[in-house]
Amino acid sequence: MKKTITIMICFSIASLFMTLSCMDENEIPEYNSGIGDQTGYPAPVWEVYLGSYSEPCNVWCVDVNNEYFLASGNNAVRHWFIGFYPQLKRTTGGLSGDVLSAAFVYPNQQYPILVGQEDGYLLRFRWIPIMGGEKRDTLNIKKTGEIPIHAIDVSNSDPQKCLIARYDTVEYWQTVLPKEFEKLKTYTIEQGVESNTYIWSIDFCSGDQYFITGGFDKNVYKWNISVQYSLFHFEDHSLEGLHPPSHKDRVRSVKVASNSSFVLSGGNDGKLKKWDLNGNLICTFNGHSDRPYGFISSITITDDNCTAVTGGDDGEIRVWDVQNNNAFAIAGFHVGGVHSVAILKGASGTNYILSSGADGKVKCWNIP
Repeated sequence: MKKTITIMICFSIASLFMTLSCMDENEIPEYNSGIGDQTGYPAPVWEVYLGSYSEPCNVWCVDVNNEYFLASGNNAVRHWFIGFYPQLKRTTGGLSGDVLSAAFVYPNQQYPILVGQEDGYLLRFRWIPIMGGEKRDTLNIKKTGEIPIHAIDVSNSDPQKCLIARYDTVEYWQTVLPKEFEKLKTYTIEQGVESNTYIWSIDFCSGDQYFITGGFDKNVYKWNISVQYSLFHFEDHSLEGLHPPSHKDRVRSVKVASNSSFVLSGGNDGKLKKWDLNGNLICTFNGHSDRPYGFISSITITDDNCTAVTGGDDGEIRVWDVQNNNAFAIAGFHVGGVHSVAILKGASGTNYILSSGADGKVKCWNIP
């Protein structure tokens, strides 16, 4: 029996590896991974149920010590201690709007949290100990406008500053002040051109001089923190146009390698693309379904920049070898689609995947 199970597992994993095809040396390579079915996905290491099927569930980030993760559903933020099995430590509910983005500001005993809401509020708070428990201490709160805050990214070098994305603009904020936030700069796509896009995802490059965004106009943009307008958009020349877009459809997620050696972007076309920082397309990975049920909703990269993980609206969590540009394996599944993925490093140094989905669950997976 034991031998039979071992053979079956080996066969299942082997079937997930992609097959490379020969191509012209000047052609941008594309890599394809296997297709799984709902009954054949690996089992998670653990899973926790956060809410109803209709309640949005997102894992926003893992703290630098890999002890806590943030998750949200509707107008609440939940602070989980991971340990051997996750334990809900704190819930911040009753917020004025649904939580669309959240981040740890910097690591210390109270773990200050930065939250962007659907009603345009930017909130920074922490939990402080009191007799018999803890209480929420709201440090700063700011009504930044009526437009939802879709994404937040905290500066790598200065945790008192962050970028927020709202509709077709990016804003640079100072977050640690005695009473309220201060907006330092506003960025727009292009001077003299009316943009009609949502900027859906944002990520600082190392050194914080540049940042990358992805949006509903199908493009990935590079920005300089000191320049008000985008520098350029990345062009996939296999697509039509004098200045073709980055993707055939909307860009939902972007992620920059920790050393800024490459950028990953995921679109509604179900494709994961790898670029250099000058906007040159290195390769395209295929695996997620295309629309309407395959857009890539979230991307994360391991600290060594060798492995990427994506979550899609097709429900699949896929793993990619971005060091050698190979498609790799399917790690897991959520019924109804994956909302977010993050990397968790275990005590032994082993990497795991945290994912959240439309099924109201957060799951932990082994990386194949």
